[in-house]
This record gives sequence, structure tokens and C-alpha cells, in this order.
Amino acid sequence: MFAVPGILLLVALLYLRPQELIPALRELPLLPVFLGLAIFGFAVDLKLRKSRLMLTPQLGWVALFFGFCPGVGLSISIPIIVYVVIGHGVQTFRALEAVTGTLLAAVLVRCLCESDPALQDPNELALTLFIALPFAFAFFKRKRSATRLLLALVATVLVGYRSAKLLEPHSGFGVGAGQRVLAELGFPGLVLFSVVLYVSVKIPVRAIKCLRALGPEADVARAWAVGLLASLGGLVVGSLFVPVFYDPVLWIYVGLSGAFFCAMKRHDPEYAVRFGWRDCSLVIAIDALLIGIGFVSTLP
Repeated sequence: MFAVPGILLLVALLYLRPQELIPALRELPLLPVFLGLAIFGFAVDLKLRKSRLMLTPQLGWVALFFGFCPGVGLSISIPIIVYVVIGHGVQTFRALEAVTGTLLAAVLVRCLCESDPALQDPNELALTLFIALPFAFAFFKRKRSATRLLLALVATVLVGYRSAKLLEPHSGFGVGAGQRVLAELGFPGLVLFSVVLYVSVKIPVRAIKCLRALGPEADVARAWAVGLLASLGGLVVGSLFVPVFYDPVLWIYVGLSGAFFCAMKRHDPEYAVRFGWRDCSLVIAIDALLIGIGFVSTLP
């Protein structure tokens, strides 16, 4: 798949942020170049029929979120394009493994970089590093070997060490993000953003249910479904403490969920993820509850 090399470069760039550590790189248009390379590769894949044009379940809701919140939408236009490219350009489990492998490698590099300014915030640390850990164990479950087990253990130790160093002086959590997100998006915008996260989580949940009756031939899909669900669970919890709708890391994971959907759909054309009135009511109720809790917690 010709889209994959550009996507790998894009994920590495967004996770490593080398321009923050090497000033000379700030003058280079790395993001537009890598993004263009990924889009061009995806177009070539479609032309050569190496990929099919499949729409991920989040796409319509992302479009509504972008259109309903134009001020915010312009500021996150690049991250949303990242989601579209990853979610629709990665359509096989092998390509998904390549992308998550690149992501894990970037996590290990950032753990070793003591001077990384972006990881001095506990919330940013959790968003950037913690949610990637389940993929290390998905790698091992996907193909059990000493090398992959060592990767999972090294990733856990490094992330744990980095977290302990940073969290030592912090005794508590920051103010919940619900009130800040509500102020920036309004309640309808908050609901649309929550729907995007909800559908992203529902994709692996639905896959786990569909794969339950299958045998060992579905082990690959099961491993990625469980790993993706654990990562997205961490992402949703992290979003309660810091507004993440503008962070490219969020949209990488939304894209990975979409990519998993495409890979599942490629193997099982009957696989589908729907969002009905019951789902909508649940999202609205959860948002209202979180806002109420946040409001009560800020009372003197």
C-alpha cells in the first residue's frame, strides 16, 4: 500500500515533534510534505485498486463537528485530515501493525528524551505515552515471541519510570476539562465530539462481540481489537482532565480505530457499526452528568 510510508512518517513526526527540539527543522515544511505524501499514496492505492473507498463510521460525525464549530474546526483542520488519511488509507492488519509499531517506537524515543518540553505536563504525559502501552501487548498477543515480550516490558518500564519522575511532585489532578470544553464548543459541539469518541470505542467493542464465536483464525483481529479498546479507553479517561479535541494524538487514535474498521470490513463485508437513538441518548446523558459533576465540584 503506497499510502503507508507517508502515514508512518506523519505519525513519527506528530509523536516525536522533532522541530521542538531541533530549531533548524522549524523552517522545513515537514507536516505538509508528509501529509501530501500520504494523500498521494492513498490516491495511488485507489487507482491501482490496492485499497477500496470505505467510509469509516466516525466520518459523518467528524464532518458535523467540524461544520458546527467553525472557529474550533479551522484550528484542528490538520489533525482531522490526519484522521481521514490514517482511517481510510490503512486497510489491512499488516499495515495497522506497521503504524502502531512506528507509534510505539516514537513513544520509546520520547521516554528516553529527558528534555522533552511537551511531557512536563502530567495530562500530556498520559495522553501521549500511557495510551500507547496496550499496543505493545497487542504486538505480543498477535505473535508471541521473546522479542515482542521484551518490547512490551521495556515500553512498560520506560513509561512507568518517566511517569514516576514527573508525577512525584504532583499530588492531584488538574481541573476537569468538561467545563473548558463546554465553554469552547457549547453543549451541541461537546455532544458531537463525544459521539466521535463513542463511535471510535464502539468499533473494537463491536468487533470483539462479532469475533467471539470464531476460532484461532480470528486471533489477529482479536488482539488488535483488545489493544485498541484499551488505548481508546485511556484516551476517553484522559479527555476528562484536559481538552484534547485539538491534539493531533487524539485524531491519530480516532484514525487507528477507523483503520481497524476498514481492516475488519475487508475480511468480513457484513461487519458494521451503527449509531442509533439509544446510543445518542446515552452520549447526551453521560455529557450532562459529567458537566453536572464538574459544576458541583467547582462550587465553593
